[in-house]
Amino acid sequence: MKINAGQTLAYVAAAMLENKRLLIGARRHARQMALLNEITRTALGIDDLHEMLRLLANRLGELFEADGAYLTLWDKHLQRPVPVAANGELHERYVKVRVEPGETTLTASVLLERRVLAIEDVFNTPYQSRRIAALFPARSILALPLMVDQQKLGAAMIGFNQRHQFTDEEITLGEQVAAQLSLAIVKTHLLAAEREQRRLAEALRQAGLALSESLDVNTILDRLLDEIQRVVPYDSANVMIVEYDEQQQAQRARLTPAGI
Repeated sequence: MKINAGQTLAYVAAAMLENKRLLIGARRHARQMALLNEITRTALGIDDLHEMLRLLANRLGELFEADGAYLTLWDKHLQRPVPVAANGELHERYVKVRVEPGETTLTASVLLERRVLAIEDVFNTPYQSRRIAALFPARSILALPLMVDQQKLGAAMIGFNQRHQFTDEEITLGEQVAAQLSLAIVKTHLLAAEREQRRLAEALRQAGLALSESLDVNTILDRLLDEIQRVVPYDSANVMIVEYDEQQQAQRARLTPAGI
């Protein structure tokens, strides 16, 4: 079979284009993995949950080359999402969003599905109400469930302002991101619980010292209230003590059974 010069050039050009495509893909993948590792290391190094989530929102947009990134936490008592972070200027608007009773949200939907949801049109999906979709510029969203075993933590939403068709590569990256973020959030919760236990233990120790250092009731109660405030911050507090006169005390003694 004879191959003329034109065909040869066409084959060479096609091979060069394919190699370029593969090179660009490899570079993009390496960049994404480097960013993901950096995000994970940074998240695991921050103890404050909200500070960590704000940082993650800013980096997630960069990781996916997206227009927006939104993060929620799941309120298990109210059974609804709480918006906590978004990238850039979207943050202030996003944290003020309130979910209406019975309203469909991406967070609840993705936690129920327990998988990444690729939503090309936020105005034509059963996973989110149109009211919420209209609040923000995103038209396509990749929703990531943040979970560890059966524990619901929240969700991450990656938004594109123009209609976007998600690739298998983006969905796989979303699964990796969801797993890493979930572990980081759990770690932060555990550290917060440990700090709370330490504060409680110290408050109890100080309360014990107050009881042993003074016999004055008012001094003891003041110390106790001070230590309680370290664990449970309050605006005001009071202690009520029931006092008995001698006759009431004598009557109470007569009514008390002797022995056990």
